[in-house]
Amino acid sequence: MMNKEYLNVAVADPREEVHVLFKNAFQEMKMEIRVHSFHSGNDLSDHMENKLGTVPDVLFLRYDFPDDDAMECLQRMKADPEFDPVITVMYASAIPPEEEEYIFVCGAHVVMQQPDTGTDLKKVLTEFMIICWQFHTSGLSRNNFIMKV
Repeated sequence: MMNKEYLNVAVADPREEVHVLFKNAFQEMKMEIRVHSFHSGNDLSDHMENKLGTVPDVLFLRYDFPDDDAMECLQRMKADPEFDPVITVMYASAIPPEEEEYIFVCGAHVVMQQPDTGTDLKKVLTEFMIICWQFHTSGLSRNNFIMKV
């Protein structure tokens, strides 16, 4: 993978206010982050299947999409070798503990409970993106990278 001076991040969530929170948090970070928004699993799937645009370095995928199956979307993405290097974060306000192992088995690298406030979200995202930046710039393998936030 070519080492760039920025990270491409995709956020897949049906709620516009979540996209705004993520973008605001990313804008305040000391690294350059280019954000791509998807408002449904279908939008994300179309992007992946049709090779539209850039493959993200990091994907934040909402676990509880109202009309889409995020786990199915994750499995389709992980089945495509082009998306293998993507660090995938499955997030929601609450993810049942018994589902977490299944999420990791399906290919997510991170399970994140979405914080209640924008300030807490910014803090969590900043810490996480610093780790992603270290992986990105050092060429470390993402294959064994898993964490719970």
